[in-house]
Amino acid sequence: MSIYKTFFAALLLLVLSACSTGVLTGVLPEARLAALHSSSLDGVSVSTSAETATVRFFAIPESGQFVRLSLPAGQSVSASSWAGAEDTIKLVVPTAGAADIGIVPLPGSEPGPVSLELEFGPAPRTSSIPPVGDYNVITDLSISDAGGGGVTLEWTQVNTGDYDFNSEVNLADLVPIALHFGETYDRQATGAADLTEYWVDGDGNGEVNVADVTPIGLNYSAQVSGYNIYREDQLIPGTQPGGPTVPTTEGIMRAGLPPVYSKTVTALISDTFRVAPVDAEGIEGADSSGNAGPVDLLASINIDGQLLLDILNGQNPGVFGPGKITTRVIDPIEINNSIELGDVTQTAAELAEVRNLPRDQALYLQFLYIPAVDLITGDPKGTASIHGTSALEDLIVVTSVPVRIPEGTEPVEVSATIDIGTANPAGGYFTYLNTVMTIPGDDPATPAVETSYTIATNKRLDNANGLVAADSDQNEDYEDEAQLADDDLDCASERRREHELDDDDDDYDERNEIEIEGIVSAFDEAAGMITLSGAVLEAGELEIPLPDPLTLYFDELTRFEERIKQEGDDEERDIDPSTITAGDKVEVDLYRLSDDTGLLPDKYWIEKIDRRIDETE
Repeated sequence: MSIYKTFFAALLLLVLSACSTGVLTGVLPEARLAALHSSSLDGVSVSTSAETATVRFFAIPESGQFVRLSLPAGQSVSASSWAGAEDTIKLVVPTAGAADIGIVPLPGSEPGPVSLELEFGPAPRTSSIPPVGDYNVITDLSISDAGGGGVTLEWTQVNTGDYDFNSEVNLADLVPIALHFGETYDRQATGAADLTEYWVDGDGNGEVNVADVTPIGLNYSAQVSGYNIYREDQLIPGTQPGGPTVPTTEGIMRAGLPPVYSKTVTALISDTFRVAPVDAEGIEGADSSGNAGPVDLLASINIDGQLLLDILNGQNPGVFGPGKITTRVIDPIEINNSIELGDVTQTAAELAEVRNLPRDQALYLQFLYIPAVDLITGDPKGTASIHGTSALEDLIVVTSVPVRIPEGTEPVEVSATIDIGTANPAGGYFTYLNTVMTIPGDDPATPAVETSYTIATNKRLDNANGLVAADSDQNEDYEDEAQLADDDLDCASERRREHELDDDDDDYDERNEIEIEGIVSAFDEAAGMITLSGAVLEAGELEIPLPDPLTLYFDELTRFEERIKQEGDDEERDIDPSTITAGDKVEVDLYRLSDDTGLLPDKYWIEKIDRRIDETE
């Protein structure tokens, strides 16, 4: 795990306790509390508003309290804050339309009333998954001759975060952390795997502590429904059609330890075998051959133009290579305070595999690196006095690539090139980001049916002025493109992030593409806003008046063109957005996002702006 993980607080948040008997007050009638894992709602209350909820716990039992706060469709938790939660182990996990909340007191403690403040945001897509990632690979598969033409296979169940060993990672796994809190052991000692604390120490640092909450959040809902056994890469079928070779009901349960499995199959001792866990849907996870499980995102990256410093210590300037980059994926609700998602395996400096990502949800693939110069000023970065990761964070540059993993099991492939060697007349250097994204499935923008399609995007970040542009017309010129504010200097504008999240919000209908005409009354290029007066919706031969004035939104991917009507053929050309002024007549291709509940106004996102000039008048 990267040292830059935001220690799973902010979306997988920690601890709690409070008051009364599951009473609900406030203005969200769909918000409801329900007890989980044989817990109760005794001493729990919640009050809600349109955008927040406060959950209060009082007299938390020694066994802990686990609740689910159900929210209106499309809502989940985007941020949280605890008060009074000392001497407890706690966790909040956002799910689609709900938040799972757990709190367990440490042995001997009597926490007072605890309150949890939650802020709402768009709901993530969640589903059960098998155990994936390097830390879930089965390492103790043994094979012995059973005689009579049989071979016996034995192995231990591995599902990091499943500390109560019931084959699923959930809130109840907080309890073993509390029971073994502070216990230490030698992980390399003979027999260490026979200790409960060995398995409850999810981060493998030799001590059971609050850091072991993080694996629960990272692997939440990971489940083992059974195991598939492969002999010479051929699946050995189970007793149930379509089911695993070995269901979890055949596991040998052990007190305080994960179950072990023993299965005798007809085979030769010289045959090769592979054992893989499966979830309830039959999807396989990390197996005994070293395969870490299905990949959701494959990323390749190259950085050129400046010497880079080591990402861990800020020293050793050199070209792009080992130690010069960290790759992560975040939920972009709050860029500066987002948790990392998925399990990242950096197979090489330029290659990364990401597993366990939510699908059909706005994500940001991010590359973290430290140029030896300040990209804003061009000055060399002083590294002699750097001590600790907090100092390094001030030097790190983050470049973001918005990505969405479609439903299914095939990965999205992203090839990214970052060039930071071109001098910027305003000071420092430009950042050029070129990406090619290969997406499995059919391209909705074309009539043909494909099995995959590619999207190429070229961007330039003006670090000195905090502006990003995309080469929408592919002419390698960024001066004639919309320059939008990028406060984070991550190659994705603030408006682009808002656009991604709007598309992601379940409260909105699917795209409703329309075409409108109007007269420009205001235009703010950096903010990505244009206001029209006298706007009308073209519907066949009808022109339907729209609200006046009407504000529309665009980002760096929006096309800006001009059509000049002449006596002969009309002239069409790309234009510099900065030339748009009040009084211009424009035709706008866009889509409207409408809120089903009627609580929010319609919102219009522009795909193309076409300025119209009639020289025949």
